Amino acid sequence: VFHFVPSLDIGGVEIAIEKSLSDLKKKLEINVFYVRHRGNLEVGQRPWWIALKNMFIARPDVVITSLWWSHPFGMLFRLAGIRWVCFIHNAGVTHTIDRVICSASIRLANEVATDSEQTSAFVRSIKKSAKIHVIPYLFPLPQEAIKIDRISNSFVCVGRNTEQKRLDLIVGFYKHLLS
Repeated sequence: VFHFVPSLDIGGVEIAIEKSLSDLKKKLEINVFYVRHRGNLEVGQRPWWIALKNMFIARPDVVITSLWWSHPFGMLFRLAGIRWVCFIHNAGVTHTIDRVICSASIRLANEVATDSEQTSAFVRSIKKSAKIHVIPYLFPLPQEAIKIDRISNSFVCVGRNTEQKRLDLIVGFYKHLLS
């Protein structure tokens, strides 16, 4: 399996790869390739051109692409007759290029993986006949109990404030915890 990502920086997709890769490697021969830059996380990722150089030498059975920067590589491998699974990680797009590439990828990929039923519904709105696999990223909570300090009413969020992140739900949930 070749898995393409834009980079291995700290984000939901990248953290999921970091947390699940050792278990996946027990069952699969999987290689991670970056498209833009190496990133801050280390999972043994290699640059995209190595995958292209070895496309027919170490021909993978499956290519997985995550996030729009990576999907054109899936298209290329699909043209070479390699099974492509396009992984869609949210139920929307952030800009025109994202929309064009993700829509084309959903239509052209052999199969689509999603992280939720909501994302699957988004995929079906583009291609009703898409073969979809829902693969939620679920990780165990720490063994110790999570304590909520009801005296301190602080809420801090570090990240992009975009509609897809649904900060309104997080704030609402936090208010519910404090009530």
